[in-house]
Amino acid sequence: MTAAAADKPIQEQVNRALNIFRDSFREFIVRRLRSARGRKPDEIILASLRGQAYDNALTARARGDDVRNMFDVGSFFFIVRDNWNDIFASDFDRDRSALNALGQVGNFRNAASHSQYGRDVRRETAMSRISDMAEILGMINAADAQTAIQAIWKGLDEMRVSPAPAAAPTDPAPEPKPEPRARNGKRSTLKAWREVIQPREDVIVGDASPSRFAASLSDVYSRRADQDYVDPFAFFRRTYVTDGIKTLLVSALKRLAGNGGEPVIQTKTVFGGGKTHSLIALYHLVDSGDALINPRRDADEEDKRVSQEIREIMREAGLNPDDGIPRNIAVIDCNEITATTTEKTPNNDPLNNLWGVIAYQLGGQDAYDLIGSAARNWTAPGTAELRRLFAEVAPCVILIDELVAHVRNIPNEDDKLDKFYSFVQYLTEAARQSDGVSLVITLPENETEAGTATGRDALERIDRLSVSANISARVEAVWHPLEARETFEVIRRRLFED
Repeated sequence: MTAAAADKPIQEQVNRALNIFRDSFREFIVRRLRSARGRKPDEIILASLRGQAYDNALTARARGDDVRNMFDVGSFFFIVRDNWNDIFASDFDRDRSALNALGQVGNFRNAASHSQYGRDVRRETAMSRISDMAEILGMINAADAQTAIQAIWKGLDEMRVSPAPAAAPTDPAPEPKPEPRARNGKRSTLKAWREVIQPREDVIVGDASPSRFAASLSDVYSRRADQDYVDPFAFFRRTYVTDGIKTLLVSALKRLAGNGGEPVIQTKTVFGGGKTHSLIALYHLVDSGDALINPRRDADEEDKRVSQEIREIMREAGLNPDDGIPRNIAVIDCNEITATTTEKTPNNDPLNNLWGVIAYQLGGQDAYDLIGSAARNWTAPGTAELRRLFAEVAPCVILIDELVAHVRNIPNEDDKLDKFYSFVQYLTEAARQSDGVSLVITLPENETEAGTATGRDALERIDRLSVSANISARVEAVWHPLEARETFEVIRRRLFED
């Protein structure tokens, strides 16, 4: 059976599941929107859509179509997210994991509709997303639809492709059996695991301490981190590029090259969920991309493999690898910047707020001076000022790690907190309105991860700012650094030789 023939029934089951999920969850959304006071369902839908989805909805409304024809699976996440507090939170017991699952299903539907899965379907990915659909339908008590989708999942689980007949051996000599080993007085034919896969040297000598796994973006940027994180080739040799990391890298590269991509990406995962590791991958790709795609002539096979992997990511983003990566980059670790920071520019200007540090990292003193008054006086630069800055330094990537943590370092004086929140809104708006700007912000996944009352309040306010600014970003949905099926390869590559 050919690969295409094997994939076809999987694609058919994917389409069936998406259609069932679409019809059932769309009915649920429309019911809830019709119960909202003061606004018509079509107005709520249009406020949450953008791009082609928005244009399609306008066309459907102009034709007088039913409101159900104004949106599809790819828009479910945005509609629910934008109306979470007012309409949908009570249906999901305020559990935002439902939002993440909706985003994953939306991304899956978009990829499937462009034939990605029709050609090279991954059974595990399809089953994971179909499981998400069933779980969401269970949350809204759509029992019949949930049962139908669970049956599709079971069918995929049972589906097997018969292997091709093995070729007759050319050498009739039998493979020698391993020498039996004594274990607890019994004989075994199993090899010791160390004969099957070799641990890395740092594991063998006991140097693989937990601290070497806890990457810090600022330590990488300042080159204080372990060499495995600082050296881009060493980092990618030990990093398995998951689907989530690849999505982030491709989106940022598209944005830099003017090929689309999301201007603003807010990522939410629990502690240890891989977001900082993923930011380091993006940092190395942008900062050391030219070296990564042009390894030394004496590079070993592993470095050549890394280079080929990076080239494939660039091609997927629509870039010619031989043209290099256009970029400036700013790296902001919010745990290290406070209003009392004494660090200054060579011109003795303060670097004690995010906007001053971002400008200085992107373009030195000249860029700092473009928003100099705001940076020196600790007042938020407006959207117009930030657009002028971006016009000078783009294409650029801005990585802001643990934005909520920064709030805990802002003294409640001179309206500094209000100025900070204004800056967050102006920054996201300016990034969205400027060509070649990719802004990536990491946030705690939930109130528990946010820690203190100040952190929880900051997370809630930033969420509200995102909605009011109508950020064109797949908040949370773009971010799923690690699928369950990927865990083995992540661990294998970090702990073991090839």
